[in-house]
Formats: sequence, structure tokens, C-alpha cells
Amino acid sequence: MKYILFVILFFFSHFVRAEVSHQYTNSYYDFSAENIKELIKAVKNQGPKVGLKSAWAIVKWDLNTEYSFKTNEEGCKLIVESMDLLANVTLPKWTNIQNQNVTLRSWWAEYLKFITEHEDFHFDNALISAKEFETTLLEMPAEENCTKVKSKYLALKHRLLITVQVKDRQIDSSSRRRFYSNEKLFSPLNRQTSVVFESGGMSSYIAL
Repeated sequence: MKYILFVILFFFSHFVRAEVSHQYTNSYYDFSAENIKELIKAVKNQGPKVGLKSAWAIVKWDLNTEYSFKTNEEGCKLIVESMDLLANVTLPKWTNIQNQNVTLRSWWAEYLKFITEHEDFHFDNALISAKEFETTLLEMPAEENCTKVKSKYLALKHRLLITVQVKDRQIDSSSRRRFYSNEKLFSPLNRQTSVVFESGGMSSYIAL
């Protein structure tokens, strides 16, 4: 019985871990406007800056991994102590929208939902990729020395970033096609401005 219990504990200690810890917080920038033309101007003036652009919304994230090395007769193995995904999305807050007509209020609610969901997709992409990264690390075999293990870890982390960026660009492309389609939701903006959907590094944004 003790032998069976030992085997079970050994199995779980090597292959079972809690979910990747994650925290997704919201920030807002406030503005007031009386119509869509003023809305665009307010976003240009008060939206978060990305280079020379002003963002409707932006998500930034970071993945913190704590790990150690364990050496035995099999060689050196990487041990994942913790993995934390920290992300923040900055969204617009139209402070006097309740003073506007029903049509404009309804339009803003739908458009805000669109940009919020777009950034949520980017966060979900980072979280899914982080979980896959953790699984890969847990399954990584021992190497003859810890220098090789660390090099493999760094290569896998670089691959993680590339994977996230590729999927982020697919998300951006899908939203861009929708925005510049004939969908009624976007026509008030299409007549007055252009919008870009871009990702790079550990951030994604919708900008003017």
C-alpha cells in the first residue's frame, strides 16, 4: 500500500501543476464628447500613445516565470516553480454618453464591445500560449548540464513570443477585415477616420 501511494505521489509531483496564474486588469482614460467627430478628436488627444499614434484601446502583458535546476544521475532538469501572466487593458470611458441620444448610446455600447472583445482575444491568446509553454517546460527532458537546459529554456521562450505574435496578427487581420467591411457598426467611423490594428512585442492595440 505504501509503495502504491509513493508511486501516485511521484507521478503527481512530476506531471500535475496548478493552472498558470493570471491577472487581467482594466484601466480607463476619460473623455467627454457630443458626437462621433468629437469622440475621434478626444481619442486622438487623450488615448494612450503608441509612437505617434493614439490608441482606442491597448493591452500589454508580461509573463514571469520562476524556475530552478535540479541535478541528479539523469543530468540537469528545469523545475518550474511558478508562472504568472500579468496583463492590463486600457479602454475608453465616454463620461457623458448618457446625455446623448439613444441611437448614439446604442452605437457606442456596440462599438465598445467590439474593441473590448478584440483586446480580450489578444489576452486569451497570450494565456493559451503561456499554458502550452508551461506544459512544454514540464515535459522537457534532463540535459547533461544546466547550461544546456537554460539555453533550451530561452529558445522555447523565444518561440513562445513568436507564436503569440503570429496569432496576434491573425486576430488583427480578422478585426481589420471586419472594420473595413460594409458592416453598419463601422460606417460612422469609416467616413471620418482610419483605424489600425497592430501587435508587437507584448502588446496589441487599436489606434488612429
